[in-house]
Amino acid sequence: MKRTITLDPAPDLRLTFGHLHGGTTHPHRPLGRSEGWRASRTPEGAATLHLLIDGVRIDATGWGPGAEWALEHLPDLLGARDDPTSFPTNSHRLMRELRKQFFGLRIARTEQVHEALVPIILGQVVTRTEARRAERRLIEEYGEDAPGPEPLRLQPEPAVLARLKYEDFHPLGIARKKALLIIEVSRRAARLAEIAGMDSLTAEKR
Repeated sequence: MKRTITLDPAPDLRLTFGHLHGGTTHPHRPLGRSEGWRASRTPEGAATLHLLIDGVRIDATGWGPGAEWALEHLPDLLGARDDPTSFPTNSHRLMRELRKQFFGLRIARTEQVHEALVPIILGQVVTRTEARRAERRLIEEYGEDAPGPEPLRLQPEPAVLARLKYEDFHPLGIARKKALLIIEVSRRAARLAEIAGMDSLTAEKR
């Protein structure tokens, strides 16, 4: 399943996806500036995307039961809602330098709340290297193979993590407080995803 879109300027995949992928050298999520892979869980099931950028053209190929959903939401994933021209580059020298340094950075919208929360929890009060190591161990131990031709792994399903105990996390180098928090957000994953789709006022009322 394929889809082609255009974005001008095109995103830099390393800058746009690096923080989502546990780093740009994650063994299960190969990522370059103009070509990369992403495996994720969608509301329709697991999906793998291969992205190839040529100028302003972006060719995407999807595999798995969630491929159609992933391709449909490709513009949001690549930050198509961003307006690079609105960045105030003329106001200060530092702003101009930042724009030059991070040109190609777009704000990705994945709509995968649980998938985003787990790496954030693992990254608290540790070095980036330690956080990435813990995430990789968690994926290796409790994740599963992603669809498609590339040997990628999916983050563990919320239901899998929700059934675990702290003792299961300890061998992976994950501290007790983090383990318990991951278990709790995994148990509430469906509710968190529901709230994330609401506007702020509606979410606060819930």
